[in-house]
Amino acid sequence: MSSYTSPKRALFLLDELQALGFTDKAFGVLHHFGPKERIQSFRNYCETRPKAFQAGGTNAAVVQRLEMVLRMYWAAGLMSSHEDLFVHLAHATMVEVPLQSVLPIDHSE
Repeated sequence: MSSYTSPKRALFLLDELQALGFTDKAFGVLHHFGPKERIQSFRNYCETRPKAFQAGGTNAAVVQRLEMVLRMYWAAGLMSSHEDLFVHLAHATMVEVPLQSVLPIDHSE
């Protein structure tokens, strides 16, 4: 199983990011539901729907973007917990992993 299809990985990344200052505003940038999505809702989803995380799916893309935000923060040696910083990092992940890049899942097999 890819780490992007692991709801436990998603929860770990959210724990790390929220401790640094990551907010619902930044999360809404990188989630496929957009600005209305909240971290707590996604946490609940991770805990109750673990089978919904499939390779090439939208949830895997969210996990990948969360990891990218954390890696960029660490790699740049950033220390600010300002919300706007995380919003900008989240926007950067959408360039690398855009909504259109999510692969459709073939259920015919």
